Amino acid sequence: SPVKSNLSDGASLSTRGLPPMTASTGETDLYAANRQLLRVAGMQVQEAAVQVFSGIPVASGPRVVFSPSFAVGVGDVVHKVRGGSMSARSTLIVSGPDVHIENLELD
Repeated sequence: SPVKSNLSDGASLSTRGLPPMTASTGETDLYAANRQLLRVAGMQVQEAAVQVFSGIPVASGPRVVFSPSFAVGVGDVVHKVRGGSMSARSTLIVSGPDVHIENLELD
């Protein structure tokens, strides 16, 4: 999502049922997109409970970051990740063109 609202504007948007468009939701949207890529590749990925910070609902975990050297799209992730699982409290940061993940159990 775009990142263009300060906290008070984001909280106001959220109470009206609109996307808050804050830094926190932009960051967590990236994590969510990367979690979905892992699921497409066959990994079991738990979701974290939504928490509210300064009036803005945020589902922050698990946190997943792919550097462009590892993957830039679905095809890269499907080719490099096989199976495994990740708990809701996990953090995974992957960098490097020659990294492959097989049956990782991350908690």
